[in-house]
Amino acid sequence: MGKDKALLKLKGKPIIQHQIEILKALCSNVIIVANKIEKYKKLNVLLLRDEIPYLGPLGGIYTGLKNAPADWIFVCGCDMPFIDAKLIEYEWKKRDNADIVVPFYKERFQTLHALYKKSCLKTIEEAIRKGERRIRDILPHLRLNIIKEEEIVSIKAEKSLVNINTTQELKTHNIGF
Repeated sequence: MGKDKALLKLKGKPIIQHQIEILKALCSNVIIVANKIEKYKKLNVLLLRDEIPYLGPLGGIYTGLKNAPADWIFVCGCDMPFIDAKLIEYEWKKRDNADIVVPFYKERFQTLHALYKKSCLKTIEEAIRKGERRIRDILPHLRLNIIKEEEIVSIKAEKSLVNINTTQELKTHNIGF
């Protein structure tokens, strides 16, 4: 889109501000991981620069897990304007015996709306060493608890998984620059 999607406006506030407000009510720490953190300084959360720049989301998850004070982190994409506490809480309840708790919706894993345990670090490091950059490359090597589509629908949390990638989606969801 040529713009920082995290700073797109929804109801007069950046998407990332909406996310922070929801996450602060659920989590003891909110961390933003990015290559360029300066633009987020006013958000009053912990900012971490990617330890290995330009690896995309896998690198961000790696940095977040490595530096998080807790054993589990919730990861969401900066382009998800409607994250819903109901789904995050539901994921939290499903973390037993797992390394990742991930929704499976519209025929794909929603890896940027998922819980990751520090036990993922070794697998992520190995993937990075091999040159793998996609989150889905690590999934077969970890214990997953999958939140099925019917579970997401039953708690009415489908909108939580919406992400914004096109100008048409901006218009559809009434999001501006």
